[in-house]
Amino acid sequence: MSIIFGVTALTEPHNTDYLAQVIINMTEKWDITSDKVVAFITDNGANIVKAVTNVYGKNKHMPCFAHTLNLVASQPFDNKDGLDEAKNLLTAVKDITTYFKQNTNATDSLKKVQDHQTKPLGLIQSVCTRWNSIFYQLERFVELSEIIAPILLKYPKAPTMLTAQQLEFIKDLINILRPLEVITKEISGENHVTASKIIPIVSCLTETYNTMKNSTDIGAKTRTLIVDGLKKRFGMVEQVYLLAAATILDLIFKKIHFTDHVACSRAINRINTSILDITRQQLPQNNSEEVDAIEETGNDMKKGIWDFHKLLVKKQLSLYTAHAQESEGLNEEFKHYLSQAVVHLNYDPILYWQEQKNSIYHQVHSIAVKYMSIVGSSVPCERLFSIVGNIATD
Repeated sequence: MSIIFGVTALTEPHNTDYLAQVIINMTEKWDITSDKVVAFITDNGANIVKAVTNVYGKNKHMPCFAHTLNLVASQPFDNKDGLDEAKNLLTAVKDITTYFKQNTNATDSLKKVQDHQTKPLGLIQSVCTRWNSIFYQLERFVELSEIIAPILLKYPKAPTMLTAQQLEFIKDLINILRPLEVITKEISGENHVTASKIIPIVSCLTETYNTMKNSTDIGAKTRTLIVDGLKKRFGMVEQVYLLAAATILDLIFKKIHFTDHVACSRAINRINTSILDITRQQLPQNNSEEVDAIEETGNDMKKGIWDFHKLLVKKQLSLYTAHAQESEGLNEEFKHYLSQAVVHLNYDPILYWQEQKNSIYHQVHSIAVKYMSIVGSSVPCERLFSIVGNIATD
């Protein structure tokens, strides 16, 4: 459930102190004290990050995963540090797209050629503030390329159509960007848990790009930039306790995607410390609700992104060997939970932990629901904010 409990007009410069005071005023109005806040998710703006850190501390702030992932996706096309070949291709596509947007005759010709379609397609112009818009622009351009070419030939002042080789380059770029587009959609959802998916997503994306085959040199260079971007921005993600705890307490993932042994053990010990504050009760011997991992349903690309996860599940392989002391002193319920196999990707962790409130893992339950409630991105909030804006405008 997503709720907007306040919208405030910002009437002063958006500096750190002012934003911090706005946050304090709004939360005090609803009696939301600091101890009630588990996590505060924002974009990567320095002012809002600093404001949240000042109010709640560094450990409660989380950057929006979707925002950060978009920085990785746009890196190959960055004006300063991007790949010249990729930027030149994008510029050529943008010039043709702009021409069609500004030339009524060319636009009408494009629609006329598609008379047989219920809804004729148009070219898409990428916008730097719109996530994955470069991917959508390139994908649509390739889709319409065969009918765009003869139209451009009618107009002497039109930009030159791309060559067959250039189109092959663009197709390779589309294949490279597609996994990021798929993940952006998944992490931006609000009807399923998202924070617990971030560490597994980084793991699966890294494996996807490390094993990806490219048909062009430009594609190979672009893929390298993506891999470097993932490492730069998410290389320490397992050390973020909020994410580590959410992942471990998600019965779909638990520990199998951790490569940082110390970070995983540290998170397990912190979770255990919280559980030990709860009154111990006798543990039943078996959990009949645990099931074997099965294939998920969904589109091919989404399934492809999670192939690495399925491989780990199938082999029951953990990417690390747990330290011996990890099991020492653990709450018996928590130890039992960790010892069980993960479940399939379609399982609902929220529903599962709700069922455990008065069942086998009732002591772990209260800790689990605390971290399952964290969202991985600020998109649901921004989506609701836009709806509120539309209502206010109407």
